[in-house]
Amino acid sequence: MHRLALFVAVVIAGMSPAEAAARHKHKVRPPAVVQHAPVVPAVARRPAWAAPQQCLTDDGYGRFLPCDVGDGR
Repeated sequence: MHRLALFVAVVIAGMSPAEAAARHKHKVRPPAVVQHAPVVPAVARRPAWAAPQQCLTDDGYGRFLPCDVGDGR
């Protein structure tokens, strides 16, 4: 019994931590793929016939009036 205990102690003492660490292989995961939402530039809704620097008011339902148009009163 003493010989068996001595043998087990020698075997355990002879094992280095490097050997124990080499036995446990860790799986390497690839990095997570990050997906971004598409970027859409914020463009003011304007009619095709309007000049680039022309001031317009959007009256809805496709109606645009120039800013310099008065109430007509």
